[in-house]
Amino acid sequence: MNAEKKSCELQFEMETVTVAGGDAEPKCNASNGIGIDVSDNPTPRALARPSPRSLSRPPTAITVKATADSYEHANAKRVWFFRAALAEFVCTSIFFALLFALIETAHIQRWDATTSLLVVSAMGGVLVAAFIYTFGNISGGYFSTSLTIATLAIGRHSWRTCVLYLFAQLLGSVTAVLIIMGIFPYSTERINVLTIIPPIDDQGRVIGMEAFLTFIAVYAFMNTSYWHPGFGPLCTGFITACLPIAGASVSGGAFNMARMFGPALLSNRWDSQHLYWIGQTIGAVTAGVFSQYVQTKLQRVTYKQVLTHHRKGSEHCPIFECVKSSRRRLTSELGKL
Repeated sequence: MNAEKKSCELQFEMETVTVAGGDAEPKCNASNGIGIDVSDNPTPRALARPSPRSLSRPPTAITVKATADSYEHANAKRVWFFRAALAEFVCTSIFFALLFALIETAHIQRWDATTSLLVVSAMGGVLVAAFIYTFGNISGGYFSTSLTIATLAIGRHSWRTCVLYLFAQLLGSVTAVLIIMGIFPYSTERINVLTIIPPIDDQGRVIGMEAFLTFIAVYAFMNTSYWHPGFGPLCTGFITACLPIAGASVSGGAFNMARMFGPALLSNRWDSQHLYWIGQTIGAVTAGVFSQYVQTKLQRVTYKQVLTHHRKGSEHCPIFECVKSSRRRLTSELGKL
């Protein structure tokens, strides 16, 4: 009698809590309706076969709630996805519109080449820091195709996110040029000023310079703006301000495909554009891989540990141990091939 009463209580408790629209009066069975035996059998059948009555039940309240939560989560991800892409488009458009406006103003005012380079580079660094602060919490504040390629190379973003980011950034570059053409007088004739053409004919040096500048820009962003959100964007802006000056005599210092795409498209001047794309892709992928798989390993080793082990003459230096473990892992992976 007690066993039947206990079974009825468990059956009633399960149906009233989890079942929406079940029977009003529970029935006392050896199974509680979900395939689990609740009788006093010393060896309960935990994986019992579910009864036909349990298979014909309507969805439980827990299942409905889980479905609603997953739907809300997917909807939130979808909203964030397009919100971040829109932020990248707006960020890239405004940033390059201001940068192109500085270049057009320097050309209209007939500034000398040195003054124009210094002013545009310095103001460009200030704009980089300001826009990372402004759009960093929405989309990351990339406004650079090189950063998008680097995050794709290390798997930080999916293919869909990166493709949408690239489209938004390139479209933002074209929009920035259209804004300049609509604001400045005679800008249609001066649109060639915004196009970057290599100052030298050595293609290898152009690719090398663009890879070098892109590596520095991407590495600085990924290791300062991500890990030091307070002072990081300002540091990234300082470094970015130096790069156009460093590469002006070899490649022009672009290190961003969005910087070249809009002017090249609207002026129909594609001279040596492929050199910039190759160099920037190499630099971006190298910086992303180095930051993800090398910098994160070295961050575990402190400078004090290095000095201590060096003074003691110990062979167990953390850096050497990291290199040895990486070598053993690579050797084992190659042995499996």
